[in-house]
Amino acid sequence: IEDYARFANMLLNGGEYYGARIIEEQTLDLMTQKFIGDDVSRQHFFYGDRGDWGLGFHLQPTTDDPNGPHNFGWRGIGGTLVVVDPENDFYLLYMEQRRGGPRGAPFSNNAAQQVIYEAMMDD
Repeated sequence: IEDYARFANMLLNGGEYYGARIIEEQTLDLMTQKFIGDDVSRQHFFYGDRGDWGLGFHLQPTTDDPNGPHNFGWRGIGGTLVVVDPENDFYLLYMEQRRGGPRGAPFSNNAAQQVIYEAMMDD
């Protein structure tokens, strides 16, 4: 999990890890831009209608404004979650291995993410 944390930290810092450039900032910017048109149905997307997709990242609004700031990351089929939120300067690694999702029991990663954002709003 330490390597995963280093990777998320590098993404949070615009592609740099402790002074070493790993990914060009322009490349990361490109990867976190919306790439799926509004005419594409999200009905069968794993995340439903909330958010969009960049190049390899799920883009999720961090406010009720769909055009506002977005975090980015991905989820694994067993409930894992990676969220990188440059606007709020944090990343979240949530590791869970269980069957769930749209057809099974809901993953607890949604609740974990919600608790973190609610706690940040309370400050």
